[in-house]
Amino acid sequence: MDTVQGHEKIGLKAYRDGQTRAYRELIQGEELYRREGKWVRKYRLIDREADEYHECVTDPETGQIIHECKEPLSRHRGHGSAKREPNNDTTP
Repeated sequence: MDTVQGHEKIGLKAYRDGQTRAYRELIQGEELYRREGKWVRKYRLIDREADEYHECVTDPETGQIIHECKEPLSRHRGHGSAKREPNNDTTP
């Protein structure tokens, strides 16, 4: 007997007419948490108009918050693809 497990995640983006960059983004659903190797629930809201960033990652089994970040989007730096590359310069 085999077991199959399904996971869902949805992403939405809102645009204004004539603009190419979304003014609001929402991601909600299940995602593999690589550090722990287990599935977690993730909620992320990026609201450029309101200058808001909110992300919350919870363990679906216990309901415990693993990570939460709520701050102005203009202060949200050094995360994900915005991280600085390490300085590998070995010249003195």
